[in-house]
Amino acid sequence: MLDAAAWQRPEADALPTGAEIVRSYLKPLANLPAISGALRLGATVEAIVRHDRSKAPFVVVWRDAQGRQQRTLARAVIDASGTWGQWNPSGLDGLPAPGEAENMERIAYGIPDVKGAQRATYAGRHTLVIGAGHSAINAALVLLRLRTRPPAQACRQTLTAE
Repeated sequence: MLDAAAWQRPEADALPTGAEIVRSYLKPLANLPAISGALRLGATVEAIVRHDRSKAPFVVVWRDAQGRQQRTLARAVIDASGTWGQWNPSGLDGLPAPGEAENMERIAYGIPDVKGAQRATYAGRHTLVIGAGHSAINAALVLLRLRTRPPAQACRQTLTAE
């Protein structure tokens, strides 16, 4: 659908940040007429339960932007919870790692803006990145660039890349 709308496909070897994915992929996708009418912005999912109908095995219970409870039958559900507002603890067993709770003020859960607003917090410092996905590797790559470039060059690249 995006190709038909003259969308600019990113380079095949690009490693976009979360903000770049939103700007260059999700927003253009959400603006397509075939999708925009089906989006429910400002909604909060309260529950997803199994349903006994074969064509719609799930019931999604949610509140719309005005706070009214809704129910929608769904054939499939993609669970993307726990990635932004509900971070996972660092311990392998699903519990906080030893010392994690006592040092929460020094831990950045979520994805810090290492290239932009929080650059000064991370430039020239030792930082441990915990994670196994795209967000973690992108943060590590940006941190490596901050380490290997003088601050003025790293800042100049950030400004021109955006």
